[in-house]
Amino acid sequence: MPRMLSPVRLTGATTLRDGEMQDRSVVIENGRISKGPHPAVDLRGHYIMPGIIDLHGASLRHALRQGVDAVSAMRGTDRALAAQGVTTAWQMLDWATADHGPDTILGVLDLLDRYRPDALTDLRLQVCYDPVLPGAILPGAGSGLLSALHAYGLDLVLFPAQMDEARELTPQVVRHLCELAEQFDALGVSYGTLGDKTAERRERFAMIGARLSALPANRRPAAAAFAMGDPVVLSAQDILAGTYLQGNIPVSHLIRDRMTRALVSANAPAAPVRAAFDLVRSKSMGLPQAWDMVSAHPAQILRLSDRGVIDYGKRADLVVIHRETLQVEATICGGALTYLSKQAAPRFSVIQEPFRLAAE
Repeated sequence: MPRMLSPVRLTGATTLRDGEMQDRSVVIENGRISKGPHPAVDLRGHYIMPGIIDLHGASLRHALRQGVDAVSAMRGTDRALAAQGVTTAWQMLDWATADHGPDTILGVLDLLDRYRPDALTDLRLQVCYDPVLPGAILPGAGSGLLSALHAYGLDLVLFPAQMDEARELTPQVVRHLCELAEQFDALGVSYGTLGDKTAERRERFAMIGARLSALPANRRPAAAAFAMGDPVVLSAQDILAGTYLQGNIPVSHLIRDRMTRALVSANAPAAPVRAAFDLVRSKSMGLPQAWDMVSAHPAQILRLSDRGVIDYGKRADLVVIHRETLQVEATICGGALTYLSKQAAPRFSVIQEPFRLAAE
């Protein structure tokens, strides 16, 4: 992580605070939002927004599948996220697939532990665990996963949808899922489903505590989750692309009908910022409400009470966006400047400190 900023006051920008856009300064001190007459950085013509909290990214997995070595993949993913205003991010990796066992993800977890002191973002791994893979329901099969959750502090697990949902209904799989859920609860791990195709599956998993519904395949599981008060998470890139869900339903209808709690990057780190402003441009909602879907709401879903909003005592996780171009010009994570565009660099010269930043 780059060196933390010395106490500084960001002035002149329009800031999202207390649920509305306000002309207020933001003071950063010791990595937190604070008060005081500190040296000022003039950010007229910009927005200051809470840093993006990305619950589900696949950039790291994509790079690894393309044959990029793990160190380069992690560094590249980290820098790309920082350059797009992301301050906290979960990158998805499969616990095991038909092609490899859990040793692959354990190697990445070891690497992340070593890399974390140099990370630009609060980078975390999210486990995608398939309970119907061969060997998954053998006695003690879940112990490796539980050990990894405990040893590495993992806090998010998703169960992917199946081509044949009947495979999840066998007594052995149901018992295995219930046992895992009990252990997840004891460890404080959040868990949910990925790509639900039916409302029935969403309801079954909600019954064992898997409340999060990530990237539902059609309206029915999303509606079921919404009816139960469970958060629905959509791909920001799907919003931008005008993607249609199964059943020829535009994904934007889940936004229109207020079923969606948060947006995620999936494999497009730039998508959350662009999607938030696209929702404003289309008059789907105001900027405070749109930005909540990439900051405050994800923080609430994962119970991160120290971030997601700009308020006294919270982490200084911020993104500075040009009001005309809507481009990210600076990212601050935990009080450290992790990205700075060439255009914004002169504004921060008053601080006169060396930084290692995400490349432009």
